[in-house]
Amino acid sequence: YASTDRRAPTEGLGWPGVSCEMWALKGALGGEGYGWGATLPAHILRTVVGFRETADATHCELSPNLPDALAVAGRGYTVRNLRFANDRLDVRFDVLAGGRVRVSGEWAAGTRCVAAEGATLEAAGRRFRFTVPNHTSVRLRLATA
Repeated sequence: YASTDRRAPTEGLGWPGVSCEMWALKGALGGEGYGWGATLPAHILRTVVGFRETADATHCELSPNLPDALAVAGRGYTVRNLRFANDRLDVRFDVLAGGRVRVSGEWAAGTRCVAAEGATLEAAGRRFRFTVPNHTSVRLRLATA
């Protein structure tokens, strides 16, 4: 129970809070939640939205990776209540012509985006935005109040 209830990732174990369905010589390696209830949304958020934590708690990744069927100019996609540290983030992807994506977001509490690696960041208070080609890796540097 302790391995699935931990709060931080650990080498050789599945994701925190997700049941382990496969046990190997190294331990619990599975990432399967019952009925895909836990892992499918995590895969979508981490792969398509590109929202990932980093080893440095003052950074996160937000890298649009829309498949061709979704990357249609004029379309927009919103994800709300992404949890990061002690805050929540709402993020929107607006697909532009030429394979570009405008990413805009708003933090619920004291987190602020202060810089971006891989994009030109526009930020004011809790809100930020940047425009990049789809499939571009962006690493945000964060500050908290």
